Amino acid sequence: MKSFRYFSFVIIVFMLGSFSARAQAPLSVQVFEDPAITKLMNDRHDYLKSKKTIEGYRVQLFFGSREGAIKEREKLTRFHPELSDYIIFDSPYFKLRVGDYRTRLEAYKVYKQVVRDFESVFIVPDQINLPSLKSPSGR
Repeated sequence: MKSFRYFSFVIIVFMLGSFSARAQAPLSVQVFEDPAITKLMNDRHDYLKSKKTIEGYRVQLFFGSREGAIKEREKLTRFHPELSDYIIFDSPYFKLRVGDYRTRLEAYKVYKQVVRDFESVFIVPDQINLPSLKSPSGR
């Protein structure tokens, strides 16, 4: 019985003590920053805002001469007219790539469609165009 009273007393003291605790006064922080750092941050923000591409994936269908790339592009338009294509010159080769996919999985879905129509097909990381935004009403 004596231990119960002692335990109750300790609990009551704890509870009263916690009610009387006060929060610390708010502190203020001053940041001293070099103006050159602010300028660099603003320049980077402007650059990223003006950038029209992001990192993503494309499916590469051809790698070789210009004539070969044009020939493969014609073949692509016959078999898959819905795909957007890009002929990229990376000295000394021309590359035919399709799509603007944000994830490798999206690119893989197209890869499975075109792999049976083209000889060497690869999923490659690339700078892709920003996807067009649809309005909330779906128009």
